[in-house]
Amino acid sequence: MRYDYEFLSGTLISDKKKLMMFVERYLELSSELAHKKGETGAHMQLGLLEKQEGEYGKSVEHFRQARQLARENDDPESAQEASVNCGIASAQLKWNDAMNGILEKIKADEAAGQQ
Repeated sequence: MRYDYEFLSGTLISDKKKLMMFVERYLELSSELAHKKGETGAHMQLGLLEKQEGEYGKSVEHFRQARQLARENDDPESAQEASVNCGIASAQLKWNDAMNGILEKIKADEAAGQQ
């Protein structure tokens, strides 16, 4: 099962904060009702939204939770999709950390050269 919520980010809900609140509420309701597929889908969507916002650490955690729920629900397709997205978000997190380290070094070198 593929979780594609593009319609939510179109004309129905254009504000990402509102979309995030909507999906978080859906996650709460799914949890209360023990609806594992709903929880999986909500975590997948939250992972995608966090990734779009550059919050790669949060994104990785949502994808990990989605993968675990999919496995518990015997849904290998969703578990695989969550694993792939988790890998992509992890790589982006590492890339960001590396680039920030390089930029900090450049700034420190420039500051040292001006003194």
